[in-house]
Amino acid sequence: MKRYIGIGLMIIGIIMLFKSINISSFGFYMIGSVSSGGFLLVLLIISAVFLLVAKNKKSLICFIACIIAIIVSVIMGTSIHLRYMSLFEFVCVFIPLIAGCAITIEDLFQRNRRIEDKRDSE
Repeated sequence: MKRYIGIGLMIIGIIMLFKSINISSFGFYMIGSVSSGGFLLVLLIISAVFLLVAKNKKSLICFIACIIAIIVSVIMGTSIHLRYMSLFEFVCVFIPLIAGCAITIEDLFQRNRRIEDKRDSE
């Protein structure tokens, strides 16, 4: 039962945190004044062609690495800001999140202890 209360508190805290986040720009990461998007998309196309031509482990790893690089570039290019909030709002956002994590972790450790105690008694 404790686990479900903890998960519920975590979900409430995450929803409240997401409501207080502002995303001002979204796009590829800029290196100087040049966007990394074009370069990464060309690399992705080259690795996809390489994957079609030579189906081996190295080409698959290259393709997956290009996809991960594009995802990382988009995440790094996104400008995320926490909106202005008073201390009371800040506490109301983070207390359920932290309390939910603490209750869930405590329940997981108690379950492991019960399982170990059961093994020791047998």
